[in-house]
Amino acid sequence: MAIHNEQIESFFVEEGLKYRLQADGTFLTGFATDSYERADGQKGIGVVVRVSEDGGSVEFVAPNLYSSLICQHREALFNTLLAIMMRARMIRYEHDPEDGEIRCSIEYPVINGTLTRLPFRRMLDCLASTIDRWDRVVRTAMRTGLVCLDTDRPRPDGGLEIGRDAGQHLGREIGKDVEARLATGPASS
Repeated sequence: MAIHNEQIESFFVEEGLKYRLQADGTFLTGFATDSYERADGQKGIGVVVRVSEDGGSVEFVAPNLYSSLICQHREALFNTLLAIMMRARMIRYEHDPEDGEIRCSIEYPVINGTLTRLPFRRMLDCLASTIDRWDRVVRTAMRTGLVCLDTDRPRPDGGLEIGRDAGQHLGREIGKDVEARLATGPASS
């Protein structure tokens, strides 16, 4: 049994989320952010939700987050994105070398035609909160070439804590952050 757009739309309605159904069958929604800022200076993340593989999976995609074309430190950028994916395993960053687009996505395989409202909402929240949480780390890599997975924890000497222990700590903290956001609801709908 496959999942259909009607079921996805019912989740948006039940959760009270604003959305728009496009002519191509994709849904557009968005979330306010604390850190992530779009190229136009607005704080917020746009998310596309689409049924794919004839109803066999649902994709959640945050397109056009960053551009590798304007980045002088691509190696640091890609190392950082890989390190983030190792810590936030539900998400994946994708890169289009043709236009430099970097986006983030989650793909949910629909098993036995089953997707319920709770996992649907968790994936939306996880995508938005993970992008927002790691934005400073990504931008630091793009701007400075520094792969620093802990830009939020200053050292006593005024520097930033860098290294394996800092990254491990941050990996635990993002899990707590996502859980806290899920318990309290989205930043905005």
